[in-house]
Amino acid sequence: MRVDIRLLPHQYEAVSAKERTVVMSMGVGSGKTATVALIAVINLLQGKRILVIEPTYKQIVDPFMREVEKQMVRYRLMIEGTKIWNLNKTNLRYMSGEIIARSAEGGKSAFAGLDGIDTFIIDEASEIGDFQIFTEGWNRQRKTKFPEQKKTYVVGTGCNGEHWLKDIALRPNTLLLNANYYDNYFLDLQDIEDYEEIYGKDTVFPKSYIDQYVYGKFVDNNEDSLFTEIVINAPPKRGVKVAGYDVAYSGTGDDSVIAVMDGNVLEAIYIRKTKGDIEMKEFQNMVDLKHKPDFWNYDSTGNAVILKGTAIGFANAGGQFANMRTRIYFDLKRRLREGIHVPEHIKNEHWKPIKQELDATSLNLEKESKKPALTGKAEIKKRLRRSPDRADALALSCIPPAGIDHEKLRRLQMQNNPYG
Repeated sequence: MRVDIRLLPHQYEAVSAKERTVVMSMGVGSGKTATVALIAVINLLQGKRILVIEPTYKQIVDPFMREVEKQMVRYRLMIEGTKIWNLNKTNLRYMSGEIIARSAEGGKSAFAGLDGIDTFIIDEASEIGDFQIFTEGWNRQRKTKFPEQKKTYVVGTGCNGEHWLKDIALRPNTLLLNANYYDNYFLDLQDIEDYEEIYGKDTVFPKSYIDQYVYGKFVDNNEDSLFTEIVINAPPKRGVKVAGYDVAYSGTGDDSVIAVMDGNVLEAIYIRKTKGDIEMKEFQNMVDLKHKPDFWNYDSTGNAVILKGTAIGFANAGGQFANMRTRIYFDLKRRLREGIHVPEHIKNEHWKPIKQELDATSLNLEKESKKPALTGKAEIKKRLRRSPDRADALALSCIPPAGIDHEKLRRLQMQNNPYG
């Protein structure tokens, strides 16, 4: 059977490689899953037996299975909408070929009863910590029908520090391929523009993150601060007032901190020991009466107390970020890069510890999530010997209220203020 397949340059290099081992370290938008599925389908049409390992069973079902089906529809091997997978066995037979999909969650048991594998593929290898997954798959290429064509493809998104993927990639007999979204001409112009807006020259992400997750490079363990561009002497521009309240029971050793932002002006920071719910509410009421914020955001993580404003669970979903805490810290990073105004009395009393807390905040590049995630608070506490309470309060005060014309609202408030 002859099927005409349009390939990206790095896909062509992979399928035509002479080397037995091919490592593809590819960034976001470069078509990792499409490439894995394409290699599997090409080998399937050649009558080969292909073993594909995904980090989890969920990743087998979606996106891998769905991507294989899309590839087979694209090349007119099946009718669109047809489901060809046996979801119980996760095997696909087509003519004389077979794709066997397994999860790394089961360790060595994923390979039980398997042998005679012609093509071995590990997807999202940087998310798999067990090196035996690679060695077991390699060993299952015994008794292959195509002894001169045995291939192992290891696909991932770079890695941080020491990882078996890096060791395999740097072997002299391994073909190492890199790719990023610029190399994917299947993307339309809007896709490229969207990626550029997030990861381009004006990105808010640290260089180490861009190197790993956009360009698929191997990066060393590092403690790159998330906050490398901070402007605290911008001209004051008052507007909507937002208060951020980092709530803590003083028995844990942490402080409760409230930060108030008036437009781009850091108007106030208050720190207090709060032993229980009543003291937490009294603290908020004191600041509320004095500064009259338009909006309150408070940290509800592990706190049962109900306070005025919007409860923010730091561990909750954060959209394109791994959690809400990471998301609001990126909001803070944008605000600090654009510039805020810190009055001298706050600069003298509070900015040094805030700066220390910001410097200690970096991205966790080892997290098994494709989404950006901050290093945990426990790690930051080790570095600082205290909790980053001031920075958390500042981040909560920099959450942009959705769908609000800040300047218009502030003008109306000033016009309607009976006290002038």
